[in-house]
Amino acid sequence: MGTGHHVFFTAPPSFQSVLEEDKDLSVPAVTKMGCTLGPNTRSVEVLEELLRTGMTVARFDFSWGSMEYHQETLDNLRTAQRNTRRLCCTMLDTMGPEIIVLN
Repeated sequence: MGTGHHVFFTAPPSFQSVLEEDKDLSVPAVTKMGCTLGPNTRSVEVLEELLRTGMTVARFDFSWGSMEYHQETLDNLRTAQRNTRRLCCTMLDTMGPEIIVLN
């Protein structure tokens, strides 16, 4: 108690690799910002700028657009992540309560 440090969570050894810094993508996200991607925000150049300015979650709205359209946007996002060396989560927003599971 004298050090002033408190540990709320100690990861079991099996989780340790998840918590280690990824040396290939070592630029930490300073802000938390979610963006819905659409026609004006799906090019590699725009996605790179969004990543540089703090986007940490990319939302895909499946209430419109084809699977091919969203796949191309996801591919562009992956390219932008490699180019900027910044990580970004993806969130898929489906059209309703259904969940599509492909085997």
